Amino acid sequence: RQRLDILESVFTFLFAGELLINAIAHWFREFIYDGWNQFDILVVVVSVTSVAVNFFDQNSEIPGLSVLRLLRAFRVMRLFGRLGAQRRIIAAIQQSMQPVFHALVIVALIIAIYAILAVDFFHERNVLFSNLSEATFTMFQIATFEGW
Repeated sequence: RQRLDILESVFTFLFAGELLINAIAHWFREFIYDGWNQFDILVVVVSVTSVAVNFFDQNSEIPGLSVLRLLRAFRVMRLFGRLGAQRRIIAAIQQSMQPVFHALVIVALIIAIYAILAVDFFHERNVLFSNLSEATFTMFQIATFEGW
């Protein structure tokens, strides 16, 4: 465990140093407006905060910091910002997310409408339709054929 903490500290400060060199090399004003660099700054700040908290008090835990530590897993995404082909792939994925989200909203509305109707018609006959949350879950199971 101690070796992993040392490795985490070393890599965190390497990333912080690389970020500082990158900011100086690209002039800070231009550097700060790039979305990938903003993401890098967020990841490095969270990582440095985590390392500092662990260094000063091994047993303390800042509420919510463990959730923010998950951002460190996205350090690999930094590479995509530097490679042209991957940048196009990421842009295509981002553009496709909005239509997928709209389809998801439509499906959720349809499930909600039928769940409301099921509660209204079948709340006394079947326990699966006794309230809206049970009916919504049941309608989702029916729509996805899960457990049927």
